[in-house]
Amino acid sequence: PSMRENGHFTLSYSRNIPEVYAALEQHGMMAVDSDAIPPESQREFHREGVIAAATFAVNDGERACGFLCFDECVTPRAWRENNMASLESVAKLVSTAIIRQRNSDSVKSYQQAMETVLDNIPTYIYVTDPNTNHIVYANKEFRRDFGESPEGRICYEVIYGEPIEHCKACMALPVEDQY
Repeated sequence: PSMRENGHFTLSYSRNIPEVYAALEQHGMMAVDSDAIPPESQREFHREGVIAAATFAVNDGERACGFLCFDECVTPRAWRENNMASLESVAKLVSTAIIRQRNSDSVKSYQQAMETVLDNIPTYIYVTDPNTNHIVYANKEFRRDFGESPEGRICYEVIYGEPIEHCKACMALPVEDQY
């Protein structure tokens, strides 16, 4: 059996390859050359057919959330400093992608909460791009009375139903141009 049994990942770093796990906890990385597999990890390396491995912690900005392992399964290998530096860069890129995804998820969650609040205010609320006058957001009340898809359309055309130059009291115009 390998680390994937019944469709599930079954390898426990702390239990199956404890020296690698300890190095990852302490240094964030570990290179295992083919002639220096740690004694307590040899069984797992052999079971998986791994001859050498370079393993790096993947971080989510606060803590290690996983590991990125580059296994050599064909020929004996001694990891060189330049190989390790390149692989460490890959691990940092993966970490950065995870952090960005989590930040994006946080922004989306905040945006959804704000939209829920704005959708429950019983007045028209819409936001326009100040350079183009295109609507970029409209709340539920606005969409109910002016159509379900005002986004991307010019605000004064949506509100008045025909092309005009600008609304007389347009808040997007400089004060001296209003009225």
